[in-house]
Amino acid sequence: MTLLPILTRAILHHLPAAAVLAVFVATIAYVRSPRLKAFIYTLPVPFTCAYLATGRAVDATNLTGLATVVGYNWSVYLLRQRRGWPLGAAIGLSALGYVAVCALLAPAAGTLNACPALILALAAGAWVIGVWAYHPVPEPGHRSRMPWWVKVPLVFVLALGLYGAAPLLAGGVTTFPYAGVFTSYEGRFSLRTLAGQFTINALGIALLVVLMWLLQGRIGGPASLSLGWGSVLLWALWVRVTGWGRPTGY
Repeated sequence: MTLLPILTRAILHHLPAAAVLAVFVATIAYVRSPRLKAFIYTLPVPFTCAYLATGRAVDATNLTGLATVVGYNWSVYLLRQRRGWPLGAAIGLSALGYVAVCALLAPAAGTLNACPALILALAAGAWVIGVWAYHPVPEPGHRSRMPWWVKVPLVFVLALGLYGAAPLLAGGVTTFPYAGVFTSYEGRFSLRTLAGQFTINALGIALLVVLMWLLQGRIGGPASLSLGWGSVLLWALWVRVTGWGRPTGY
């Protein structure tokens, strides 16, 4: 069998998920509020698209991938705002760092799955430290001026390429910052808010991952995914109502 038919079938298989993701990223780009950008960014649309496109069962590497994407957002902020790196270089290096960490952890999936309590404890501890260390400050909003017909195809092509990398990234393929790469660019004037608010909101995605990890074998992937979405929305509602992460005076 030649390579061209294989590639064609792979592209057709991933095409719907990549198209949804492209529209999702474009939506983030045209929102002005930094906290609202972070809220939309945290919705598990990229996770859902990657999960459905790859068909890979959820396991511990999805959770370590989520922790790594939180690190991606903080890495972009620190390299850009604290070290003065060009934005493109900060995003590129942080994204490569994400791929490297997930690729290194992928062969250890069996070992990680064998000690779920330890993985959950480490993830919870890292989240508590991250939220405790984040101190929100007012930052300006920004709305994209890039035409949608430029942005959407770029995200579409990126998603198609990364969905094909599932064997390399394991569960990390579902949490790769597909939207994050572009959200970091569009939120370049509020990188601290983006990283901090994403850290707070990420608990909802962590609950989704844990629910799917525990329940997919009993009730199936689609049902556990639906329950997981419910946990994300409930957590997002709690964060929104309490104003968690909102700068003082806002």
